[in-house]
Amino acid sequence: MDQTISVGYYTITDFSLARPKPGFLTPSCEWYDIDKIPHLMFDHDDMVRDALKTLRLQLYYLPIVEKLLPPKFTLTEIHAVYESILGKRLDSRNFSKKLIFLGLIHKLNEKRNIGPHRAPSLYRFNKVKYKRALELGAALA
Repeated sequence: MDQTISVGYYTITDFSLARPKPGFLTPSCEWYDIDKIPHLMFDHDDMVRDALKTLRLQLYYLPIVEKLLPPKFTLTEIHAVYESILGKRLDSRNFSKKLIFLGLIHKLNEKRNIGPHRAPSLYRFNKVKYKRALELGAALA
């Protein structure tokens, strides 16, 4: 009886900096939007779904978002990270108000110069409160 054993890993990376390369069993290798992955062999569709589910659950008790943002970030940037990982739209006003109210992020007296448009304010994580919220499993989004 033939059996196939698959081991899957996931990582969080800046895909614009990573160049996928095909292996000896695969003629091509490329990035796909999570919602547009073509059908995979064996139980690999399930493995991808399980990895995404795990990532989304870990969002609430590991410092994933902190690792994906620069030390100083805008509300738009943190909002986009949460939406990307969760795969759903979040109300931007309520989301940022919640993070600020919980004290997880604090506004700096700095703005990001993005040209002739209104410069967005910069924020930073309150690492003590952020870590505490993760330990408690606080629903941040």
